[in-house]
Amino acid sequence: GTMIPDVYTYPVGEDRERINAAFDKFIDTCKQYNIFHELEKEQTIEQPEVPLSCSTLDEMIGSAEQEGKQIQAAEKAAAEKKRDDKGKDPGKTP
Repeated sequence: GTMIPDVYTYPVGEDRERINAAFDKFIDTCKQYNIFHELEKEQTIEQPEVPLSCSTLDEMIGSAEQEGKQIQAAEKAAAEKKRDDKGKDPGKTP
């Protein structure tokens, strides 16, 4: 039978050695330009406190549902007003 050559999904042998050397040179160059450096001290980023009007997820969901119902009611009222306005004579005043 025929032999199937080894197939790799990553570089091996001399290719791997050249890539490793290129990365080593890249890292050394970055260190020379202070792109990569030792961490001098632990840094913490202060997150601004976001006040929430709802203290629990259940309250947040309830608020969103209530807002949705209010929007639906306003849309329904606007549609009914539009339908009522269609039947009126534009030349007459109420």
